[in-house]
Amino acid sequence: MKDLVNIGICDDDAASRSELADLCRTYAVRTKRQFRIQFFSSAAELLERADMSPGNPDLLLLDIEMETGMSGIELMEYLQLHRSSTLILFVTSHGELGPEAYGRNVCGFITKPVDEEAFFARLASTLQLLNDDDNIVYFQAERGYHRVYYSTGESELETGSLKELVSRLDPRLFVQCHKSYIINLQHVQRYSRPWKEITMDNNIVLPVSKRMLTSVKRAYAGYCASSFRKRWGC
Repeated sequence: MKDLVNIGICDDDAASRSELADLCRTYAVRTKRQFRIQFFSSAAELLERADMSPGNPDLLLLDIEMETGMSGIELMEYLQLHRSSTLILFVTSHGELGPEAYGRNVCGFITKPVDEEAFFARLASTLQLLNDDDNIVYFQAERGYHRVYYSTGESELETGSLKELVSRLDPRLFVQCHKSYIINLQHVQRYSRPWKEITMDNNIVLPVSKRMLTSVKRAYAGYCASSFRKRWGC
């Protein structure tokens, strides 16, 4: 579990910012979590200030309908290009949104007026994604849910399908190798030839489907190249 979560609240309405912050603080007390909350009245203010803060937002509560400057959708698109690790929960007055509101790091939507229990449930499921990625070995589908397997030998059952999950994971570290599995490339021990199976560093052997073979090979090659550059400083 991440010890301190940096939460950004970006909304051009001061009352909405205050309400969301109060809800976050209530949740933190209930669950004994630690939040650092930053307020932004516009996308421009976030982009100006967040990079100078100790830690960019881990999670951004983002209003879609901001009246001046960039919209929430435009800010989401920018963040996906420049700050891929920031998770986004959209805040909206509308019950339904178009496909442009669905991005890689978008974890869901909060509808105004905000219902406390619905907010807490959405926040809880989003915070699960902030667990230390390094310790996740792989995910396995389980009938509409998914199970997370950690390097410690522990596992947790979480809500959501693999299809929903894979769109929110860092593509530099995670790749779906089979309809039932997503692997963490950091924990690949070896692969069989011709790429029918992958052995993880906890000695679990997972299948690679023909349909996903090309994307798995491409992702693994990219990960190895990135690791080489980091190791040798090139």
